[in-house]
Amino acid sequence: MAEALFPDEALVEVQKQGSTKVNVTVDIDNFEESGFEREIETRPFFGGAKVTIKKPQADGELTLNAKITRALWDQMLWGGTGSSFTSGGDQDPYRITFLVTKQSGITAASDALAAGSDHYRKTYANCFMTGFNPKLEAEGMLEGEATFMVSPRDESADPNVLVQIGDSVGSGFAAHADFIVGTKW
Repeated sequence: MAEALFPDEALVEVQKQGSTKVNVTVDIDNFEESGFEREIETRPFFGGAKVTIKKPQADGELTLNAKITRALWDQMLWGGTGSSFTSGGDQDPYRITFLVTKQSGITAASDALAAGSDHYRKTYANCFMTGFNPKLEAEGMLEGEATFMVSPRDESADPNVLVQIGDSVGSGFAAHADFIVGTKW
């Protein structure tokens, strides 16, 4: 990447598996990824030899701070549908796409990205919401912190995270297909 990328160039999209994509860009004021550590251990042997042991990559956590303007956030945690629901519903997998780009005309994080522009896109498939904590401050707005867990690989050992980085001389990237069973991006 040649130029710095800024928050006003960021887009965030959420899609429930088998459902429609939802652009949540204007709902989000913070996006954070943590985890995905890759632990390496070495064991000493006689004669000064060492063997490197690579352990499986840890799960990751995504944290989004969102203003609450729609039922989507509570639906993800409680497994509900519509605008009135109760606890105990099915917890569905989601795909979260985070994009920061210099390309003009992009309206969704999963859009096609042209060659010759700076892009940074990370797509996380099979995310499960593990927490949603709404809060309201006296002079603030109703907002909530949404937390998702995602494993680096699924039950078939296929990757759950796609990283796409474009620059002024690199190639472009195709638009993401809908998130359905058997198709992540």
